Amino acid sequence: MGQILIRNLDEDVVAELKRKASAAGTSLEQFMRDMCRRETTSDMDSYFRTRDLLVSKMTQKPSVDPAEMIRRSRDERGRYIYELSVLGEATFDPDDA
Repeated sequence: MGQILIRNLDEDVVAELKRKASAAGTSLEQFMRDMCRRETTSDMDSYFRTRDLLVSKMTQKPSVDPAEMIRRSRDERGRYIYELSVLGEATFDPDDA
């Protein structure tokens, strides 16, 4: 196991760490060990969770067929243009659809 020695800490920092360790019901050494573990593990865990989520999203088929979305959008715009040209006004706005 490795060791870390931190010199020249402000007394108020040491006092606050001791207070937090006491409130957690542990020694300052154990408190610092737990804090170091938590800080290094959480970053890696977060990285792997995010990576796994992105990979799973990239490998999933889209829930809607892109060609169908384009077709539907063109049909709505065509209807909008037709209504404007024939009726002089449209009953709906395709941007709201």
